[in-house]
Order: sequence, then C-alpha cells, then structure tokens
Amino acid sequence: MAMMAMVGNIPVRAETAESLDDYAINGGVADKALLEFAQQSREVKVSLLFPSDVLNQFITNAVHGRYRADDALNVLLRDTGLSGSISAQGVVIITKTDGGEMAMKKNSRLGW
Repeated sequence: MAMMAMVGNIPVRAETAESLDDYAINGGVADKALLEFAQQSREVKVSLLFPSDVLNQFITNAVHGRYRADDALNVLLRDTGLSGSISAQGVVIITKTDGGEMAMKKNSRLGW
C-alpha cells in the first residue's frame, strides 16, 4: 500500500517499494507499447507526448509482472535504441540512444 502524506490540503503519494503495478505488455511497435505502459501505470499517473512517426520504427520488449513504473519503462525499452525516464510531474520522456539509428535500420530490414 502506498503511503500518503498531506501537503497543505493536497494529498501526495510517497513512492515506496510497495508502489508496484501489474504489467502485461507484449513486445511490439514502440508507440503502441508506450500507450499500453501509460494505461497500466496506476501507482504513478504518467503523460506521454511523442512523435509516433518516429517511435513506430522501434520494437520494444515485453513487460510482464509487478514493477515500479520506472523499472517497467526500463525493461520495455532495454536494447531497443530508445531510453526513457519519468519526470517528477509524471511526464514520460523518450529519447533515442546512440544505438537508436542502428536499431531502426535492423527493424526496417526485418520488415517492421
């Protein structure tokens, strides 16, 4: 159970080891997988803003099990040519890694 603290009259959720969500995301095209990630992240509400014409060129990993949101995002994007982080405001920031161009070329050769 997540701990709650009060700041003024606004409840604030404190991240704890218990702030886990159940994820069932199959590997696939990054834009669709990231939307699934956002929908399944319940302990931390996240917002996504990304150009789908770029992310649809990357294939993500599957994520199945109980994870903190940032850990699930890391599993989803590991070795894909993308990396991600979640800001304190819950905004998911996706960037291409140094290997991003290589991953895009590999995926295009595979017909993705």
